[in-house]
Amino acid sequence: MKKITGFTLIELLAVITVILIVMGLGISAYLSSAGRSKTAAAKAMIAAIELALERSRGDNGAYPNYNNDLNSAGAGSNKISQSLDPNYIEFRQRDVDGSGLVIDPWGNAYRVYVDHDGNNTTYLVSGSDFDHNRSSCYIQSAGKNGTFGDGDDINNYHSL
Repeated sequence: MKKITGFTLIELLAVITVILIVMGLGISAYLSSAGRSKTAAAKAMIAAIELALERSRGDNGAYPNYNNDLNSAGAGSNKISQSLDPNYIEFRQRDVDGSGLVIDPWGNAYRVYVDHDGNNTTYLVSGSDFDHNRSSCYIQSAGKNGTFGDGDDINNYHSL
């Protein structure tokens, strides 16, 4: 009679446990790097919008329009994707939602405020949740959770 050889149940369970632990570590590392890449993408978009606004102001003497939030859901001219000349910045389709708002990697619209009266202070819409910034433009993403003012916001604020 032939002796049947194989793995015992304990050996199989040990191998499966090791595989699950390795998979758990891999998934954790992947999710962490995906979050960092979205943050980096938001920072890059903020820098690109800021550069485009400054180039536009340098060429035209003023920002594209004089409303407070240049990326609001208001009038059609109040969308940065439509008010900035494509010579300054071209947005990819995935960076603009169906209504023309420029969105961050989490799908939320950026806030874009500019110094519209030339006094070197960016005044914000009443009731906003951040202070005056002594710069010419302020661009903000709500971050991963989509709520402004809770600590995970991403912006181009430079303290004095």
